[in-house]
Amino acid sequence: MEVAEAAWRVIESRGLSGANVREIAREAGYTTGVLSHYFRDKRELLAFAFGLMVERSTARISQKAREIGLLAAFAELLPLDEERRTEATVWLVLMTASLQDPDLAKDLKQRYAEARSAMTPIFAQAVGEPREDLRDVADELLAAVDGITVAALTDPERYSPERQMELLRRTFIRLGLPTTLRD
Repeated sequence: MEVAEAAWRVIESRGLSGANVREIAREAGYTTGVLSHYFRDKRELLAFAFGLMVERSTARISQKAREIGLLAAFAELLPLDEERRTEATVWLVLMTASLQDPDLAKDLKQRYAEARSAMTPIFAQAVGEPREDLRDVADELLAAVDGITVAALTDPERYSPERQMELLRRTFIRLGLPTTLRD
């Protein structure tokens, strides 16, 4: 976990090109030898860091969906605060890198599939009513969240946390999803 968090900090501050094993080890307080014992290369370490990010965000989404509602759950994916902004920045950097690295793309695609599988029952339960188009609605919602996230990262003055939430709420309304909070 410390190594993944160190990788996130290095990626956020130095970009992917600056996120080599040596820098990540230094940030985590380890030697490169310790990291190379657990990870074959930088790609494997980055895939691990991305996987932990997906696990954490999926756990937060699940908790918020149960406790507050679906809108609050999906807001966990938006860069509304520093923690989620870091996660979103790392996500965007890794997704961009995957366009040039087929092995990284394969790893990230697998992690995304795992996250979608974990979120499907959460989503279905929160929607409540059976819908034939549930998979399409979920894909459209995730695509909208991704778009809001990219916009917020590239133009934070225009896409404040309040504006991000308003755009998410409007997306929910268009998709016929519940926007209310649980009692």
